Amino acid sequence: MRWFQGILLSGEVRLLKPDPRIFRLFFSTHAIDPAHAVYIDDLKPNVDAATALGMHGILFTDPPTLRSELVNLDYWIRFRASITPPPGCPI
Repeated sequence: MRWFQGILLSGEVRLLKPDPRIFRLFFSTHAIDPAHAVYIDDLKPNVDAATALGMHGILFTDPPTLRSELVNLDYWIRFRASITPPPGCPI
């Protein structure tokens, strides 16, 4: 979890994805600019909601495809030097 800037638990805020209010609450709580955020989920309605709010949405299907999507976004290259993957992480 150390890779994440913030965590928002839907049960605590009583909102569920794909309700746009949960995304907006996350943005405001953690000072996140949606244009600089990536949202990954295995449910298309959730990815569509995130994309509609300005995030880059990725529909998770499998780890190799996710890695490819992130490399295409240049996130892997930019953050590689600043993170240390946990032991056993395949990235």
